Amino acid sequence: MDIKKPFAEQFSDKERRKYRRFATTSAITGCISEWVLDSNTVIILYLVMLGGSESFSMFSSGISGLVTVLMSIPFAGVANKIGLRVSYRSAVYLGMFAFTLMAAAPFFGAVAKYVVIVGCFLYCISRPLYAATWYPLCDAFLLKSERGSFFGNMRFIYMTLNALLIFGAGKLMGAKPPIWIMQLVILFPGLMLFGRKICMDKLPINPISEKNAYDLRKAIAISIRNSELMGFAFYICMLNMAVSAAIPLAILYMKTILNFNAFQIMTITSIGLAGYISGYACVGGLMRRIGTRNFQLLTHGLFIVFLCALFFIKPDGAYLPLRFGVLFYLNGIASAFLLCLASTEMLALAKPSNKLMASAMVSTFQNLGVCVGRTGSSIILGICVLSESWTLFGTTFTKYNTFFGLGVCMVLFSLLFLLLSPSVVPRHKDYYEPSN
Repeated sequence: MDIKKPFAEQFSDKERRKYRRFATTSAITGCISEWVLDSNTVIILYLVMLGGSESFSMFSSGISGLVTVLMSIPFAGVANKIGLRVSYRSAVYLGMFAFTLMAAAPFFGAVAKYVVIVGCFLYCISRPLYAATWYPLCDAFLLKSERGSFFGNMRFIYMTLNALLIFGAGKLMGAKPPIWIMQLVILFPGLMLFGRKICMDKLPINPISEKNAYDLRKAIAISIRNSELMGFAFYICMLNMAVSAAIPLAILYMKTILNFNAFQIMTITSIGLAGYISGYACVGGLMRRIGTRNFQLLTHGLFIVFLCALFFIKPDGAYLPLRFGVLFYLNGIASAFLLCLASTEMLALAKPSNKLMASAMVSTFQNLGVCVGRTGSSIILGICVLSESWTLFGTTFTKYNTFFGLGVCMVLFSLLFLLLSPSVVPRHKDYYEPSN
């Protein structure tokens, strides 16, 4: 191989296709566990069945963001010291144990709900360790022109699978599922994590990303001085802070105020996943057609429409399941766009010698927004500072409408942070290698 060429260019088209297939398969087998936690539906229903309160159940949705904020940067250093292979294998085994523990929670009696939280916490610890390896592994075989289509196609495939599995789980659970059904629904994703390890073992590793003398402080300093990288990180943080709590709050709204049954909620969640599928299906072509800047503006606009519409859903409204289904679908499209935007811009902004830390930095800010949005909502629910209901112009709203209204204000405020994003306001004084 020609060491002067970028590492990904040293592979043939056939080899890169093979590696893309292995990476996609690893995502298929590993993402089921991620979406059981991230979609919140199964975990929230499980905790409610085990006696968890609204604020306690909402707290579970913020654990991932909190742990990722605290651990992404340290784990980037860990991954560099122990190697990418050891890192993602350790993450897989810890994740499998965590889901097994959550499935076994009812056997712990009165402390079952706390066991679920411990399982969530352990799995969330495994995620930043795995994430520290994922983007460097993908960067090893992806050309910059392949990034958008790869992330879009990969996520289209695994979200199609997730939508089918969640809809099937909803059918299996029915309106009032027994506890053992919930245990099986949680155990299955944990077992599937082993497939992630098998497929990632087949991917190449760029020697630059593998073990070497690693100065954590220097790597952090390089990332902080990259104004393009930090501007995008701040934007992602603010947008996630505005929108991340909306779906778990909507699930609690449906469960506790509107009295939707488990099958209805699981069906609406699967419709939301169909939105992700639609978004991933078109993201590659759309980004090429309209450019990164317009794509980012479109994504932000979709979130504004979603939160505004969610705010106006009242308990006495008509066609509530249908309206929630439509809005979950819209959120799925917008979220798919945002995830692909974050992935492509993360690789575009990361200096070749600092991929691990740059991706960890963006991931930290991304999850800081999720953590603040969801944990803040949990705290507000727990201390009961919001009125259970209030009236405006003769129309009655609930505390959940208040949350959605605050989300609208925050997503509008985060428009200001678009000015920090290099795709919207190009400066390019620092490293930036966009896909288009």
